[in-house]
Amino acid sequence: MTAGKEPRKTQALVKSSLGPLEKAVLSVVCTADSPTVREVVRRMDREIAYTTVMTTLDRLYRKGILHRKKVKRAYVYNSALSLPDLEKQTARDLLSAFLQCRLASRELMAATLLEMLDEKEPALVDELLVQLEKRRDGRPKSVAASGDAD
Repeated sequence: MTAGKEPRKTQALVKSSLGPLEKAVLSVVCTADSPTVREVVRRMDREIAYTTVMTTLDRLYRKGILHRKKVKRAYVYNSALSLPDLEKQTARDLLSAFLQCRLASRELMAATLLEMLDEKEPALVDELLVQLEKRRDGRPKSVAASGDAD
């Protein structure tokens, strides 16, 4: 049964992150003053259909990332979160979905993450180790954490 639940959790992991178009549209909304769909289309750095932007804004609104209110005949949009807060929330959502996976999947994903980080961002691995040590130093030692089993 657990294997049957795994695809749903994987889908939740994918859905919790924003796609490239959502990120581009959100960036425009965050740098504009309460834009309408038409204003977002105009500010985009590429040709894009009005209906595509409208659908993307609606999706971001439904995800709770944007606020909107009707002014005359058009909606105006504002970010519900600052960009740093949004990035933090996205990271939290991804990690939360990751932690809901089966233990074996989590271990594989963690090992793969460390391997990729060590290849591409070794300085980040060093920084993570420093942060982990700081956290460990601030916690009381437990039997399980110290490895001293009877």
